[in-house]
Amino acid sequence: MYLVTQMHQPSRISVYWVGLVLLLVAGPFSARAQMFAGEPMLEEVSRRAQLLGKGDPQVSYLLRPLTANLSGLIEGDSLQEPRRIGGNWSLLPVRASLDHSTRRPYGSYPYLTVPARGPQLWINPGLQFTRSWLTIRFQPEAIVAVNSAFDGYPDTYSRQVNQWYFRYPNTLNFPERFGDGALFRLGWGQSKVAAHWRNWEASLSTQSIWWGPGQFHSLTFSQQAPGFPHLSLGSRAPLSTVLGSFEAQLLVGRLESTAYPPVQEEQLNQQFYRPHRTDPRYLNALILTYSPKWLPGLSAGASRTFQIHNRDRPPGFRSLLPVVLPLIKENYGFTNADGNWDQQVTLFGRWRLPEAKTELYFEYGRRDHALNWREFALNPEHARAYLLGFIKLWALERGHFQVRGEMVQQQEAINRLVRYASNAGMNWHGHAQVRGFSHRGEPLGVGLGSGTNLQTLEFSHVDGWKKTGLRLDRVARNNDFFYAAGSNADLEPWTDLALALLWERKIQQINVSVNGTYIRSHHYQWQANAPSSGNFRLQLGLMYQW
Repeated sequence: MYLVTQMHQPSRISVYWVGLVLLLVAGPFSARAQMFAGEPMLEEVSRRAQLLGKGDPQVSYLLRPLTANLSGLIEGDSLQEPRRIGGNWSLLPVRASLDHSTRRPYGSYPYLTVPARGPQLWINPGLQFTRSWLTIRFQPEAIVAVNSAFDGYPDTYSRQVNQWYFRYPNTLNFPERFGDGALFRLGWGQSKVAAHWRNWEASLSTQSIWWGPGQFHSLTFSQQAPGFPHLSLGSRAPLSTVLGSFEAQLLVGRLESTAYPPVQEEQLNQQFYRPHRTDPRYLNALILTYSPKWLPGLSAGASRTFQIHNRDRPPGFRSLLPVVLPLIKENYGFTNADGNWDQQVTLFGRWRLPEAKTELYFEYGRRDHALNWREFALNPEHARAYLLGFIKLWALERGHFQVRGEMVQQQEAINRLVRYASNAGMNWHGHAQVRGFSHRGEPLGVGLGSGTNLQTLEFSHVDGWKKTGLRLDRVARNNDFFYAAGSNADLEPWTDLALALLWERKIQQINVSVNGTYIRSHHYQWQANAPSSGNFRLQLGLMYQW
């Protein structure tokens, strides 16, 4: 489903010029009124508008991408339907971004982009055919990245420390660098073929999906990895009943791994790395959400996923749709004793309070299902991760003052000390057999890496499409590794502190977003004697609309 080409002798200047030209010429080939899963500017504006009493109050933001009507969200400046170019054909918005990290990758790299040092261009045009019950969308993505080498995990640690470290890349396909030299990637992107009836839809797609209420991250699916091919059946808008509104999606998909080694030090890869299997994996996933009629503003839901290598999947219906099986392992209709299945379940909720111009949300997940109900009751925190967040608005004379925040906790619970002889278990998104909940070398949910915790706090002035603000991040890198191997005197906690300046505007037909982030790393790669080091990342995003 993807074309990947490694290009040697990269030229930063050529990528900058190609990126500039494509960003400037993107306009004549685009359109309006479509929102990706996790798209920063459009999704934030629509979510904020809901807190201000605009938009569809039934939209829960627990299942994305959204099909909600975006017109009328901002007075005097709405997004219209895609412009038709003849018959049933219409042009979709062209999105493009130019990204540059000076010393090393930092933060999220959505859609087809990869964590890379140096300039990286992403572009996404589109064409759509719509006729009564049928929609066909061709919306490919392409990236060109210089992908320069950078200082990564060092070769100076002891053998014992290296053994501890490699237990994590040996269970999660998330390489430090995507090959040697410049990288070109071409994929189907947000393409989709869908048949719909009322609020139901059946589709074949590679579009990105987002499950859960998070603004910046999700424990299950987000836009952090490239979209994967999947068959889906579910709701395309909230289903209204006498009890309230429901949303649902059932999918089966195909996941792939990369063959890139985990670190840039080849001698360490040869000594400690167990190469991943590159044959595809089978994925089955289900999400259900409910917004009760008697508690307006409250939405809750649950999701469940299973994955296994295609060649290891046993025959029969139960292995085709394992998400409908009992939660307890002892009750499975097929054996899971060999651990070939990787599974997770999440619970989440969102509470919208328009009177206070506030929303609160959470997501809690568990990777390894309990053997029986006794184990579940005695050890509920085993293999868990969680996410908490909020949005708060204060009215100003012009616009609003917005504060929003989110924290993600992937680090293992303290029960690892009594559950495992080695004082360390498995990481969130990691799995010993299928080698992690990832696609094309990037985690499907939280794109921070194994055992990493994040706290984000953002302050901004917002007025319609206009936004000016700053964001503060604190990232504690792979605390699971540090505490497992922390008795070694050469290790200290690796923490990144980041300050981002944010600027967003809608200039005629162009949505523009600029994000400049300065990062200060303390004890980079857990090196006790490493001085604090700086890094800078600049992101420019454009979307042109007819």
